[in-house]
Amino acid sequence: MPCFGGVCGVFKAQYLVALLRGSVNRFDCNGDDMDFCINDRKFCADFEKSAMDEIAAALRGGARVGVACSGGADSVFALLAMLDIFGGFGGSFAVLHFNHKARETAERDERFVRELCERLGVKFVSGAAQTFCGTRTEAEFREMRLDFFKTACAAENIAVLVQGHHLGDAAETVIMRLCRGAGTAGLSAPAPVSRLGGMVFAR
Repeated sequence: MPCFGGVCGVFKAQYLVALLRGSVNRFDCNGDDMDFCINDRKFCADFEKSAMDEIAAALRGGARVGVACSGGADSVFALLAMLDIFGGFGGSFAVLHFNHKARETAERDERFVRELCERLGVKFVSGAAQTFCGTRTEAEFREMRLDFFKTACAAENIAVLVQGHHLGDAAETVIMRLCRGAGTAGLSAPAPVSRLGGMVFAR
């Protein structure tokens, strides 16, 4: 998805609270730059144009777009921003939430996302690990999520799955791959649009 260029955590928190309270002024859209006004203060978010184009094309073609939402700031921001930007296609979005059952707050996170979707009028699709998974690795968690995403996208006719990331995530990925001894191809940051297992991801 929109990699949210230099959007910082403080901005995202202010945006989420203000949007839920109905106090966000509509933004100006100039190419891939979005200007938001919150309580008369202006913010600018940079969205990846290729990801936005992929999302727009899917919606205009009559397909559904999914938003992967864990309940954290990045994914909730992604969901709310998508509904704001593509307001005329609100009924074409679905939220995918996977409960890893790896944290004490896992059930609370799922309940939060479910209730948020009910409030926004967006379809909520959930999946969960069968048992407590606190000892699994990040790679195993990723495979579990991908399996869920693949099944859910096929069942819900989802053409593009949006994932909320920011620049810090991209830097973290590069560092992690470098520590693993990746070559030049593996050192690239996550692409704004990628295809894996028959799915299209927009970041």
